[in-house]
Amino acid sequence: MSNVYRNSILTICPVLSSSHSQGFLEKRSHGINIPFSSRVNPDIIGHYTIRYSVSGLTSLNACGHPFSEDFNKTVWAHRAWTFQEFHLSKVLLCFGKRKIHIISRKGIVSEGETEYEQIGVPAVPFLEHCIANGEDLDRELVYNHWMGLAAEYSYKQFTYPTDKFPALSGLASYFQSLLGFDDQYLAGLWQKDLHRQLFWMVCNEERQRFGDLFGSQCSSKQFIAPSWSWANQSPKFENSHRYFHTNGSYADYRPEYVSIEPYIQQSGSGENPYGQVENASLTIKSRMKRITRSPGRFYDEIFTNSLWQIKDLNGGYLADCSIDWDDENDDSDHELDLLLLGSAIEENENGPFGQDKRYAWGLIICPASWDESELPRARKYYRAGIFYSKPKGQAGLSIFEGCEMKTVCLI
Repeated sequence: MSNVYRNSILTICPVLSSSHSQGFLEKRSHGINIPFSSRVNPDIIGHYTIRYSVSGLTSLNACGHPFSEDFNKTVWAHRAWTFQEFHLSKVLLCFGKRKIHIISRKGIVSEGETEYEQIGVPAVPFLEHCIANGEDLDRELVYNHWMGLAAEYSYKQFTYPTDKFPALSGLASYFQSLLGFDDQYLAGLWQKDLHRQLFWMVCNEERQRFGDLFGSQCSSKQFIAPSWSWANQSPKFENSHRYFHTNGSYADYRPEYVSIEPYIQQSGSGENPYGQVENASLTIKSRMKRITRSPGRFYDEIFTNSLWQIKDLNGGYLADCSIDWDDENDDSDHELDLLLLGSAIEENENGPFGQDKRYAWGLIICPASWDESELPRARKYYRAGIFYSKPKGQAGLSIFEGCEMKTVCLI
């Protein structure tokens, strides 16, 4: 179906319909007509119509725009299966409760208007327009675009949770064509950018208790995604780089692991490499550091967001972090390790700050099992959060000096 939408001339979207059995040519909401006559030119007469306006924000929103009013509260807008239909289509004709809207790479234009608003541009037509104009789509830009779409997609609703990857498979297939087949799609992430794409954070309202978070992964009858994928269970996620901020920007991103060996088992015949997953793991060889104190909360004044910090036994700073579990009323000490993934240096208008001041980031992991029968194979771990260490004092990449290389199996 993804090729149908991508190659269609026009996609008709009945955004006001709540189900497949409901029509879309309904009467518009009632309003109040207020007569108007121009004082400057008496020949100009007519009326204004005042209608009730819903509130709320979505990613396809400019507050007060007619499309936003028609789109915000609809079932269509929140369904996962309509997400790739929207982003794959060249031109969409949307029938809303108030107006008819046209959406294309130019933006959105609503009935009775002539100017396009640059909001809600479908991803694929936008990228193909850039390519047609000879613009250089470097891999980092494509990866960033993918993770932005994935974050938006994580807010969508499913009737069947196992549809999480199939409902995104059309977009994944398109991005594969941009990245080339030397890259591999791994449960919602791309292998050649794993040192950045594994670095996502769970939204605050989605956190579960520590025992429930990992217990559900062990007892779940139906596998959805591994703990290291943003598609795991049902958390909404955010790209975390805006929370772990510096005064400048980053340069010289580089992976710090020795190797990552992925294992992905697709459902059924496995003919669709972007579809439902039955089992998945990452075997990672990198440096690890044991956390001796549980992460503690602190308040970020810039982003007005509650984050956490990891400190050593003497109270010295090790890293900022975001944990995947709800630590409210949780006084337990958990067995946690820091697994190094990547590093970068900060730069400003005068250039990089120096290789001795490298920021480090990676995953917080906890053991899934410890069985003598597993040896000498890699010990299994769950992802439990992310960390980001600034190069101040003995922190940054320096906290891993002297730490031995270990091989872990992330499930």
